[in-house]
Amino acid sequence: MTGNGATAPKPTHQSMRADALLAEARCRPQGRITSGAARAAYARLGLAAKRRTARRDLKALAAEGLLTACGPDSQRYYVATRTRMGGSHPGGEADG
Repeated sequence: MTGNGATAPKPTHQSMRADALLAEARCRPQGRITSGAARAAYARLGLAAKRRTARRDLKALAAEGLLTACGPDSQRYYVATRTRMGGSHPGGEADG
């Protein structure tokens, strides 16, 4: 194959959700994001996600080092990790 007909893979719902969460965290004061804010970000993308999905996605991004989990389980929020905010996700500029 010559590559002329090759196209980029279509983003999955999971990758769309991850990008939305990271962008949302960067736009919020102190970079904090909760499962409720995650669900609101998903809704703006036209994705209907349950609370469990939002929590699982946030936890997965924390496991990758992109977010840091804070607070007790009943009031958990996540903060964008400054050292990994660049990379392939949009808006990765450091705060002054």
